[in-house]
Amino acid sequence: MQRTRVLARFGVAFDVDGVLTRVPNAIPGAYEALSKLQAGGVPFCLMTNGGGATEASKAESLSKLLGLDTPLVPEQICLCHTPMKALAKPGPESLKDETVLLVGKKYGQLKDIAETYGFTRAITVEELHARYPDMYNDMPPAVELDPSSVAAESDLKIKAILTMIDPIEWGRETQIVCDVLRSDGTVGTDVDTQVVAMHNSCSDFEYAARWPTPRFGAGAFRHSLEALWSALSGREMVQTLYGKPHPVQYDFVETLLSELPVVDASGEVVAGAVDRFYMVGDNPLTDLRGANIAGAHWNSILVRTGLWQGGPDDNDPTDPADKVAEDVGAAVDWILEQEAARK
Repeated sequence: MQRTRVLARFGVAFDVDGVLTRVPNAIPGAYEALSKLQAGGVPFCLMTNGGGATEASKAESLSKLLGLDTPLVPEQICLCHTPMKALAKPGPESLKDETVLLVGKKYGQLKDIAETYGFTRAITVEELHARYPDMYNDMPPAVELDPSSVAAESDLKIKAILTMIDPIEWGRETQIVCDVLRSDGTVGTDVDTQVVAMHNSCSDFEYAARWPTPRFGAGAFRHSLEALWSALSGREMVQTLYGKPHPVQYDFVETLLSELPVVDASGEVVAGAVDRFYMVGDNPLTDLRGANIAGAHWNSILVRTGLWQGGPDDNDPTDPADKVAEDVGAAVDWILEQEAARK
């Protein structure tokens, strides 16, 4: 029978791209850094602005990529849209049984994600386009409309849009999202105020990849959509933003890490409240800014292996880190030194 140690403890959140990986490869030292935390019973999670997959599939793929001896579990993954789970929880404002429009890519996967979160009436842009082909006539619908689906209902009324990740077909998604936003929930209507709620988890404007200069991230689609909505309606889009640096993401991770029991190298289950947090990232605009505004119980650490490529004594002038480290291994060593000094 496993014993449980309960103690006040610290937790660590890691960005993925540019910190642990540069797809398709793991960054040197990532395996050792995470293994060190696993052996010490330190709760940690991977907090990425990527999405469009289930937390379970992301945990499996990253465990393999990083070569971890102890695989990650889904509860250690916070994707950009993971906090949207809360929207389907029971309550007076719950969207659980409301019609929500999913925006992104790989719509079969998005519907699976929505169902695992608890949404019972999720439809996709592809399904809505199949219902109303003239909404976007530059291409034929990608799917056939299932006459038994929610999207085929005669009294279809959309309560909210969940933009979970950037789409492939920007033109189609932009047109259809704007059509829904200008409606009262019934497609084809046109009202003067925004009635349909927008929940948007497209955050990173750029990210580090194999190409020598940064690539547009999901946040680029959000900026484009906002600009076109403003030009169309003359109004600012009313929306709830998810992903780093937005507070909802850091609040969610605080709860995630506090509820995450881990097993240390001796086989003991380590549990208890987490009262101090470390964010390890490569993007000052998202990773660091979010940690810096989350409160004094968060520390931000900037690594040089991804988007940010400052000099040896540099720090970001706008969103400075509490610590600049060469890589994730040096970042974890610094964290453990800080914690050892507290004892």
